[in-house]
Amino acid sequence: MKALIALAAATLLAGCAAAPEVLAPLPATPLPAQFRVGPDFETAPAATESTAWWHEFNEPILSALVAEALERNADIEAAFARVQESRALLDVGRSTGYPRVDLAAGASRGRASLEDPARDPMAPRTSSRWSADATVSWEADLFGRREAENRAVARRTEAREARAHAVRLTIAADVVSRALEVAALDERLRLAADAIAVEQDLLSLAEAKASGGQASQQDVLRARAQVSRSHSAMAQLRLDRADTLAALAVLLAATPDEADARVNGLKLPTATSRALPLIAPSEVLLERPDVRAATADLRAASADLAATAAQRYPRLDIAATLGWVAATASGLGGADALAVALVPGLQWRALDFGELDARVAGRKAAERSAAAEYKAAVTRAFSEAQTALLQLQQQRELVAATQEALMAQQAVCEVQRARYTGGLSDLALTLESCRELNVAASALVQARRDALAGRVLVHKALGSGTPLRKGNDS
Repeated sequence: MKALIALAAATLLAGCAAAPEVLAPLPATPLPAQFRVGPDFETAPAATESTAWWHEFNEPILSALVAEALERNADIEAAFARVQESRALLDVGRSTGYPRVDLAAGASRGRASLEDPARDPMAPRTSSRWSADATVSWEADLFGRREAENRAVARRTEAREARAHAVRLTIAADVVSRALEVAALDERLRLAADAIAVEQDLLSLAEAKASGGQASQQDVLRARAQVSRSHSAMAQLRLDRADTLAALAVLLAATPDEADARVNGLKLPTATSRALPLIAPSEVLLERPDVRAATADLRAASADLAATAAQRYPRLDIAATLGWVAATASGLGGADALAVALVPGLQWRALDFGELDARVAGRKAAERSAAAEYKAAVTRAFSEAQTALLQLQQQRELVAATQEALMAQQAVCEVQRARYTGGLSDLALTLESCRELNVAASALVQARRDALAGRVLVHKALGSGTPLRKGNDS
């Protein structure tokens, strides 16, 4: 009875020691009250739940590509497998907080040597031994060492989960960017084909004029050279498309031919349907996956320090054994076969010549390092987000300017073709105006693609689509 009272008292003390984690304030990272954007920038509050930001492009093919990549990409699979590994290790650590029960049973039969000087002459030479026992062992976590170790594992699990979401966000952004590039290249290839058709018409016209003595053979050669240059540029566009398609195939865990079939019919979006979530940087950026991982790493370092410091205090281990030992199997059930033992043990590091102090000093340095990495992550997050927003504003302005340039060049080209057809201008100026028109049209497509990719970059920099944390961690 006294043994049971002692065991219950130790259990109560250990339960009181497992207090909730007290979170120290995170290092100060001053951030501006708001992002710096242009006056015409549309903004909206951050979503209260995970959102598939790529749906804002209103392209079902694009959304299907992202969904496929998120399901099949090997990097995402590996990242979340590491999260499952960490959760399993966390369960292992938590299980040590409960008593451990070991059951054992055994039987032996032996024959003693007659020449053994230690043998009792009155004892039978042949004997049997039957045993069965149950042992309960448990460490009373009086000073929170094991609890701190479990907190460290839990925080590192959070860090791995945040990094897994960062991988997921990166893959989604890369898929959207690659797919947009393929769509832009397809549009530029169509423009190049249209330009070649116009140049072929000019070549035919030059040949007809040359045969009638209204143009020189040099005009014909010049027109043929322009057609050849356009075919060469078109071949380069096809090579660029193949390279982009190969990169997209890797993200989709598919072959290039399969990826080509997936993007068939994808058009370059003309606009998006959502405003960007630009609340205070201190609110939106702290939810970015890399910042969340840095926060969890810092919390883990603090828990490591607490666990190491707790080793300064005594450690109490308690073991209780209930067993039966008899000479025969039937004798195991008798009261005389019962054996009970309670073995409390106390360990206390009295002298280690500074080893523990050195370990604590090392943990403190690791905590300072984690704090510095957290501040660097926050600073980097703001810099990337602000830069992406400013670049997106400039890319929008570039689209508008390129659109105006294209319209002006279209007018010039139409006038120049009419003048050449009527014999009022030479072929060189006409070819040059048509070439500049193709360049302007291709530049507009690329500017639109860059603006869309810039929006993707903003979402990535803001950590859009990352599951929000439950509760506050400050």
